[in-house]
Amino acid sequence: MSLVVDPMIEEVNLTTARNLSPYFDRAVRKEHPTLIRRGRNERGLLISREVALYALSEYEFHVDVIPEEAGEFTLWLNELEIGASGGDLKEARNNLLSEARSYVRDYLENAEFYRRFPDKAKQYRHVLRLSLAITDAEMIAMLFGSGDRDDAAA
Repeated sequence: MSLVVDPMIEEVNLTTARNLSPYFDRAVRKEHPTLIRRGRNERGLLISREVALYALSEYEFHVDVIPEEAGEFTLWLNELEIGASGGDLKEARNNLLSEARSYVRDYLENAEFYRRFPDKAKQYRHVLRLSLAITDAEMIAMLFGSGDRDDAAA
């Protein structure tokens, strides 16, 4: 039998959280998470994007650069098992960004399906991290590391 303990973070029911503003301020401005409960067993977590990025930062990406004939390149994103090609590194990188966005959207839309398969379920944290990228620059930094990568992929 498990003992009920006082929660370590604030928990509010969904009806109370309908006025989300104070909880949003707390989560985003003060980086203090809030559990939002519906019924007895459903709980969601409101956290800032920055906290989510920090929590997922250890899930790094590794991109293999594969030179092809005639100066073309293929880039392979190991953690998501997707790739893209292009006439040069910049085109291959842009194509990989597009493929990754498409894959992340599809994965999140169909997460219940993907998570049935062990090889796809293990991708969830990487998918979640990549889904937090707002700009191409952020996505490039996640995939290839920080720094100016206009003309190179890795």
